[in-house]
Amino acid sequence: MRQYIEILRDIERSMVNQGLSSDLENLHDFQKKFTTDAEFCSATATWLYTFQVYASYDELLMDLIDEFGSYCEVNGIHFI
Repeated sequence: MRQYIEILRDIERSMVNQGLSSDLENLHDFQKKFTTDAEFCSATATWLYTFQVYASYDELLMDLIDEFGSYCEVNGIHFI
């Protein structure tokens, strides 16, 4: 399984390619509040799953969000 940073880079690229720069900026602003890896991953997964519920973008982005969530689950990181 890929590390969370690799998955996040792909998510960021996908969001930029789809013109979601303001959403990406909102994600980055939200992430600043969390310092440990576990908190950061938990908060990021929560934000991404909320985004996924209210957004309808290409399958690649949705799959990447699911991959990130799977990374968290496999590593015992619970969503906030």
